[in-house]
Amino acid sequence: MLREDAAYLGGWIEGEGCFLPPTRNPYAPLRVKVTVCDEDTVWRAKSIFGGNVYGPMPPGGPLGKKDRWHWQVNG
Repeated sequence: MLREDAAYLGGWIEGEGCFLPPTRNPYAPLRVKVTVCDEDTVWRAKSIFGGNVYGPMPPGGPLGKKDRWHWQVNG
């Protein structure tokens, strides 16, 4: 992984993402998940770091106007 790619992903995850600890199974892996409206960013994350892309999901919430995309990686 290039240093620039690591910096990009770190900032993107810190600004848009969340870390999801195991809930029911204490031995399950930690998950990192980001939900955004820009499809190209989730595919870029997948190409750099792996993981899975889910979407498009229909707009959510009363102000939702764009489809949503999820990128998730388990560690």
